[in-house]
Amino acid sequence: MLEPSSWNVATPLGCWLVLEVAFAVLFYTYMVPKANQRTAPHPYRDYGSSQHLLLIRILDRIASTSHQTGRDSREALTDFLYDWFTPMNCTKASMPDAVKKKILPIARRSGHPPPLAPLQSSSMSSSASDTSSVGSGDEEDDCDNSIETWSIDGLQREDMNNFFAWAFFGKNVSEMESCEHVEMDECFRVIEERMGLVFLPGSGGCYQPRRLSLEDVYPIHRPLLVYVAILLLKLAASFLLWALGYRRVVAKESGLAGWYRPAQKGSDKLLPLLFFHGIAPGGLVLYLPMILCGLAIDGRAVFLFENRSISCELGFQAVTERETVTGVSEIVNKHLGTEQDLLCCGHSFGSCLLTWLLYDTEFRDRIRQFVLLDPVTILLSEPDVMANFLYSRRVSKIRMLASSELFTEYYLRRHFSWYNSELWLDELPSQTHVLLALAERDEIVNAPKVKELYDLYRQEYIADRVQLIYWPGAGHASCVTSPKKWEELRIRMLQQELSFSQQRT
Repeated sequence: MLEPSSWNVATPLGCWLVLEVAFAVLFYTYMVPKANQRTAPHPYRDYGSSQHLLLIRILDRIASTSHQTGRDSREALTDFLYDWFTPMNCTKASMPDAVKKKILPIARRSGHPPPLAPLQSSSMSSSASDTSSVGSGDEEDDCDNSIETWSIDGLQREDMNNFFAWAFFGKNVSEMESCEHVEMDECFRVIEERMGLVFLPGSGGCYQPRRLSLEDVYPIHRPLLVYVAILLLKLAASFLLWALGYRRVVAKESGLAGWYRPAQKGSDKLLPLLFFHGIAPGGLVLYLPMILCGLAIDGRAVFLFENRSISCELGFQAVTERETVTGVSEIVNKHLGTEQDLLCCGHSFGSCLLTWLLYDTEFRDRIRQFVLLDPVTILLSEPDVMANFLYSRRVSKIRMLASSELFTEYYLRRHFSWYNSELWLDELPSQTHVLLALAERDEIVNAPKVKELYDLYRQEYIADRVQLIYWPGAGHASCVTSPKKWEELRIRMLQQELSFSQQRT
């Protein structure tokens, strides 16, 4: 037990304890309240004010995957919606009979049955609004053109109003403008016409929607010592990178920072690697062994980009999608020119930044190879990633290391737009080849579901342009810590690059 004299504020321990107490007071009286201040929703990059077009894409995907797997599309849609809600004020006895009977028939309505949508390349500005049925040409006169309308036990119109207001407009219902109410009514019309789903008036009273950007942060306090340790790790990593020939680069316009190493002699014909890390204490620090001893060992030019917003660092900085894209473009163009083809690699949340680059009209034509490691960007409109990362309250390495950190939550809840960050496999540019790496038991990404989507699109659109690595029994970020997986990734990347390079010549 410490002697009373050891607690004297004049001692190093006493000074540090005073700092920790002051930091805790600052954390709860200033930092948490600031993180709970809402920000305006980001505008849609692709759909403008026609949010129902995005809903159509999601419904088509649900119908298509259900058709592929032989599952009832109504059951799939029901599960999709239920997973966006959490039970509220319900005992087991009083909850709706959702488990035994989720789908409630209402009536039969004249019209074509809801389409099992074919695989169609739904570019953002194309025919996503076409609600015609599959094969709606010449129907037989004696065929049954009626459709059974149905509802979901426990989810009613008021519940869905609250959910749609957040999901497609980033607002509470009371904050929506009249034109947004019209657009939300269009969403309900679309879901009824395409799927036959009708939401009964009122509220079921047992479910509350998950509404990421409208909710308060739910952080776990970390001592100041933790942030100091992360800073020291970053300083040590910076010295190591400098010693290995990397030089720090900063975009003047956006402030985006990273590290650059030119191609080594004999490796200048390999595609330059742009790497984007995921959510992790220290950002790039935990990824350096994988990069230095695996992905970049062949001597290719390398850019390692930092994202302080997801690095568990002190500060409310938040680099936007536009600032990220312009910053990457500025740095790459400065060192490689504007014509060089590129290899982009991202892990976990870093895959969202890759998606931003892919949807940039000036940058997408230069991306020849796309490496997605444990990607959260695919099926981002599904509830799995958000629920697994931010809503799980069980003690786990993910929660303790990343998801409960204040500044990470602040960024995800206040400055991240899910609707601008989802990668649709059918929209991959024809010149872009993808290496998709999934861990079967990923605690964040629903890897079996992503693999199912990959299998669905493989024959129709992506063919051999997308290759899959599927690691049985592996968990999230296992590729970051496994030298065996580093080597497998490096070899597969080189093989893929050699393959499309030969096709081009």
